[in-house]
Amino acid sequence: MTKTRKHPQKFLILFNHKNFIFQQKEIGKQIPLIPIRK
Repeated sequence: MTKTRKHPQKFLILFNHKNFIFQQKEIGKQIPLIPIRK
């Protein structure tokens, strides 16, 4: 906890970025992207 306390903002951004990527992957698993063919 001492390391994160020095740069809490940096750690928070990194954590949010990883969490965002994880959420995008989970959404991709649940809802498969269907290419629209015209």
